[in-house]
Amino acid sequence: MEMQTEEMAQQLLRIEHELARGDGATYERHLAEEAQVVIPGDTLDRAATVEAMDASEGWDEVSIGEEEVRELAPDVALLTYLFRGRRGHDHYAATLSSAYVRDGEGCWKLAFHQQTPHPEGA
Repeated sequence: MEMQTEEMAQQLLRIEHELARGDGATYERHLAEEAQVVIPGDTLDRAATVEAMDASEGWDEVSIGEEEVRELAPDVALLTYLFRGRRGHDHYAATLSSAYVRDGEGCWKLAFHQQTPHPEGA
């Protein structure tokens, strides 16, 4: 069981790293059909998330740390981590949570994602 959890954690973290650097096509590939993404000030469905990522400038630097993965049920997992990103002179730090479900083909799909920004200087 421990090996399966470690393998699952590695798969989910790989997806999160892809998403952190990705564009709309990356999100389209990894989002579940009924995905919901909660960002500061808005809630986006799958189509709005893809559109927002295509309009985003992207990050110059990204780091993901303090990861914690919990298997909530067979084929359902929760990943929580500290995200830090830099875009030009702007820095962003937040605790991110992503809920994944495994689809009928065995692929992990992002079903729910929420960002909780840290106060300035945190």
